[in-house]
Amino acid sequence: MEKFEIIGENGFVRINLTKVYGFPNTTSAFGGYDTESEIEIKSSNYYLKGVLWVTTGNIFNFFQELEKCQKNLNGIARLESYENNLQLTIKYDETGHVVTNGKFVENYMLKNILDFEIKGDQTFMDSTVNELENIYKKYGDNKGIKTSR
Repeated sequence: MEKFEIIGENGFVRINLTKVYGFPNTTSAFGGYDTESEIEIKSSNYYLKGVLWVTTGNIFNFFQELEKCQKNLNGIARLESYENNLQLTIKYDETGHVVTNGKFVENYMLKNILDFEIKGDQTFMDSTVNELENIYKKYGDNKGIKTSR
C-alpha cells in the first residue's frame, strides 16, 4: 500500500492508496488509475479520517507541481480529487515558508466540511516529494505505466 504525507508544524495530511483499480491495463477517464484511498487530516485539534477517490493521474499532476515548487522554493501545487471532495493547495512564499490549505467533504449529502491550514517550511516537503515520486515510478503518469517517461 503506497502513501504520501504532507507534514507541517501543526498537523498533517496522509493519503493511503488502499485499492488501485485497473492497474496496469485499464486507466481512468480522469487520468492514471482510479484509487479508493484513505485520507487522514490533522490540523491543530481537528482530525478526520475518511474515504477519498482520487486517481494516480491526479497524484502525478500534484507531484509535478510540488517537485517544481520544491526545486524553485516558490510557487503553488494543487491536488484535487475528481469527485471534488478534496481541494488542497500548497503555497511557497519568498521566505521559505510553506502553507497547506484545503477543504475536505467526505459526503456532500451530510454537509460536513473540514477547512484546514497547516504551516511549515520547505524542509517538510522533501519526504513528500520522495513519496510522490515512488507512486509515480510504480503507476506512471496520466496515461498509466506503459507510456510514462
